[in-house]
Amino acid sequence: MKYFLVGFMGSGKSFVGEQLSKHLQLKFIDLDYHIERNENCSITDIFEKNGEKYFRKLEFEYFKEIIKHDNIIISTGGGAVAHDDIMNLINRNGTSFYLQCKTNIIFERIKESKNIRPLLKKLNDSQILNFIEKKISERKFYYEQSDYIVNNNKGKALEDILEILG
Repeated sequence: MKYFLVGFMGSGKSFVGEQLSKHLQLKFIDLDYHIERNENCSITDIFEKNGEKYFRKLEFEYFKEIIKHDNIIISTGGGAVAHDDIMNLINRNGTSFYLQCKTNIIFERIKESKNIRPLLKKLNDSQILNFIEKKISERKFYYEQSDYIVNNNKGKALEDILEILG
């Protein structure tokens, strides 16, 4: 069995994935962390040195490697599902959950960590809000292809996912 957590940065994918792995006793892989560990380089540094296009190629290669495993929970990067047919691969290989959050909730969760988020690093608060709205709008089509849409505005996605899985 394979479970995938998708959603915008700050939607809680990593936190929920870790907790879900404990409950289900399955291995958890955060795709971004997996890339950083294997490349011995932060996502921010990869973006700065090689650009987003290079990062997306790297992301896809690691994703294809990870989905070969069974009994796993995978948290994707926020933009991964909008590239290289990853959302289609997710739905052909397992059960997907879109952790949906309102823009203002995401903003509150990520504004303090903008320096480690390459797409936000040079933006002010107003620009970050606009960026979140624009990117969610662009990615919504992909996110909503998930098997389940789980609201995580109040941080209750874990309970909802466990209830769905019965």
